Amino acid sequence: MHFLTAQVVKTPWREWEIPQPIKKKGIRPKYVTSNQFRDLYFLDDENYSVVLVPADGSPPRIAGGWGDSNDLFSLPTDIMASPGLDVLVCDNASHRLLRFDKRLNFIADVLLTRIAPTPVEYPYRIDMNHLGEIVVASSGNRGLNLISSDWAFVTRMGDATYGDDRFLDIADIKVGENQEVGLVDMGTQTFYVLTRA
Repeated sequence: MHFLTAQVVKTPWREWEIPQPIKKKGIRPKYVTSNQFRDLYFLDDENYSVVLVPADGSPPRIAGGWGDSNDLFSLPTDIMASPGLDVLVCDNASHRLLRFDKRLNFIADVLLTRIAPTPVEYPYRIDMNHLGEIVVASSGNRGLNLISSDWAFVTRMGDATYGDDRFLDIADIKVGENQEVGLVDMGTQTFYVLTRA
């Protein structure tokens, strides 16, 4: 009789030193994402900065600043690199999503409270599926919102209308390759897997 035994394979650590231009600016990365080209994007919520560290070794780029319009933000809470190569920053205090291209050139900002027919307030976490739809967790209504690629409201789940089945404290969300949404609710100590529907 043969038994399978688990083997632990240790991958050697690869140390990465923060580039000097970023250190000199006092940037302290808190959130990180990467695109399909292995470029890294960091979000510093204290210095209101987004940093691009290109995988090809070219100099880093810093964007952002404090404010509530255009490429400025006042309470950033999440960052993601979309499959379409745009970078989205979630600004909780101004109810906006900021859109940058892969080189961190500002494209547009979207005021989520103007989305019809159901506005979204206080965006907290974001992710995107392969259809270009954006999943936004709201700290205002504690719901999970699905917004189309042309910024129209699609659906909301888990808000106060769900009664005892509502979400209480969404800590994080991620969209999988099959469009399912993984959601961690710290308020109920539960991990949910939700279908796109």
